[in-house]
Amino acid sequence: MPREQLGNRIQELLDELEKVEPADPAARDRLAHVLHDIRTMVAESELESDEHESLRERFDEAARQFEESHPTLTAVVGRVADSLANLGI
Repeated sequence: MPREQLGNRIQELLDELEKVEPADPAARDRLAHVLHDIRTMVAESELESDEHESLRERFDEAARQFEESHPTLTAVVGRVADSLANLGI
């Protein structure tokens, strides 16, 4: 169930990401790329824990770009972060 929940949260975040116009379009691309990497990691489920940590750091850094300007997106980011934590990432 946690993997399915994470997949749903990632899709929700990608949908929300499509709706926003960031001041820095590259920020949106970075977040989308990290979400793709998370999906890949979850599908493979064989990465080492230090790779999980690196991916989590990239996700957090990419998401920070939207904290002030897009509160709805930030709320969805929080749900993705919770799902990652439930998987031990």
